[in-house]
Amino acid sequence: MDGLEVDVAVVGGGPAGAALAATLAPGHRVVLVDRPSHRRGREGLGETLPGAAARLLRELGVWDAFVAQGHPACHARLSRWGGPQLLAQDALRDLDGAGWSLDRAAFDGLLLSAATRRGAGLLTGRARVDGHEDNGWSIVIDGGPRPAVTRVQARVLVDASGRGSRLLRSVAHREVSALQGADRLVCLWTHLPVRHPAQGTSYVESAANGWWFTAPAPGGRRVVSFHTDPDLVDVTALMHTLTDRAAATPGLAEQLRDSSLDVASSARVCAAGSSRLDRVAGPDWLAVGDAAMAFDPLSSQGLFHALYTGLTSAPAVSGALAGDRRALAQLHGSVEPVWSAYRVAARHAYASERRWPDSPFWLARQRRLSLAS
Repeated sequence: MDGLEVDVAVVGGGPAGAALAATLAPGHRVVLVDRPSHRRGREGLGETLPGAAARLLRELGVWDAFVAQGHPACHARLSRWGGPQLLAQDALRDLDGAGWSLDRAAFDGLLLSAATRRGAGLLTGRARVDGHEDNGWSIVIDGGPRPAVTRVQARVLVDASGRGSRLLRSVAHREVSALQGADRLVCLWTHLPVRHPAQGTSYVESAANGWWFTAPAPGGRRVVSFHTDPDLVDVTALMHTLTDRAAATPGLAEQLRDSSLDVASSARVCAAGSSRLDRVAGPDWLAVGDAAMAFDPLSSQGLFHALYTGLTSAPAVSGALAGDRRALAQLHGSVEPVWSAYRVAARHAYASERRWPDSPFWLARQRRLSLAS
């Protein structure tokens, strides 16, 4: 078994992990562990990045390359929420300007390249913790059925492996947010070809048992997704009838009029509920991005938070490596303000929809939101 000694092992090659590795690598021995590309699921869920992220991208030194990638601008967010009328939130009113509809594969690749260019080593495979002592962490990286297994010894371990991570289960415990109780929200999604280039808008529409979302996706496509609780619907049946349901939803159907619903890709499902760790950091470990806090996608907050935590956690990691055992643990205090602000925004959003007072989906959220206020 090959061995590698580093200062920091970052597990997870998404935006949070890559941003942190890129920031730390010039001054420390850093290894970034990324999952094999065919298992990452980067087809794109119509994710957007707000205009405020430009400052973070400049700090990472990737702004010019990001612009060159040509991610289309997202000029407005349209919605039918709380009533049948179409509402528009125009980016012209945002001091940071328009955001972008991301090609996630290209965006993630850009950040990974920045990390390796600055000196981070890159390993591909699945990581697991094999031991933890006062002198650091032993992590095993399994690259697949035949390649050699790599053992990494790291003074600091960073979990950037995303929503529902179990990497740090021995030292931190994931708790479901009191905001939504047993928040088992799932996202069922598919891609539709479009006959003409999609306009730079996203669209949200509430429904009796959840809510719809659609936005442009890379490759001349559009993503359509439905968010609901799996105990309220037959998920398997809904996956087979997703486009039929979309076509039968008048407001959504209007947004899809330039899409080919009869040749949609196979529908898929993923977890989308909000959650957080009860501790996000300790003397020699840290969780960033979705591994620390995962937000309901209604908030459009996940990608910005991933970049921000990756960048802003770097000084604390450097402090821990310099011998300050409180440097990382003190990051836990930065979590509560972010989580509280998220809860306030989610409370307002879900409480503003009152058209289905007897729907279990809306009742559960509004009751929990009232308790959390």
